[in-house]
Amino acid sequence: IILSLSTRAYAQENISSLRATQLPPNAIWLESLDLSKMSAGWGEPQAGLSCEKKPLTLKGVVYPHGVGTHARSEVLIDLKGVATCFMAMAGLDDERTGAGSITFQVYVDGKKAADTGVLHGGDSPRPISVDLTGKKRLLLVVGDADDGITNDHADWAGAILFLNEF
Repeated sequence: IILSLSTRAYAQENISSLRATQLPPNAIWLESLDLSKMSAGWGEPQAGLSCEKKPLTLKGVVYPHGVGTHARSEVLIDLKGVATCFMAMAGLDDERTGAGSITFQVYVDGKKAADTGVLHGGDSPRPISVDLTGKKRLLLVVGDADDGITNDHADWAGAILFLNEF
């Protein structure tokens, strides 16, 4: 995962926000955006649930917010220059423990900003925190690790966009 030092410190301070039921100040949940714009290799992306419509669960931890999808998946978000940070825990949902393999990548204004590498079922999720200050576009991508999409139940758990103060 690629993180700047300032973003890494911010992420450490705010990682508990990803398991919260209430939004931190100046933030929105990813699930509150129009998910009809998000693709999925099987089924449909789910707001606050796994792709099988169960609670988002990564390595035994339940996240009350986030987006469950299925590899291959992507969504492009127009930030309009008002976002400051994107944070999420990325992993394979426990509903497929021991199965599946996926990758999570985040692109900001066309440049790769984060990459989890290959995650397998049962692996610990990876924290993602990306600085979005002044940026225009955020692309979230879930890949199939080049081995097909079987069991590739992907969670952007607790996914939050922090916005400029208003």
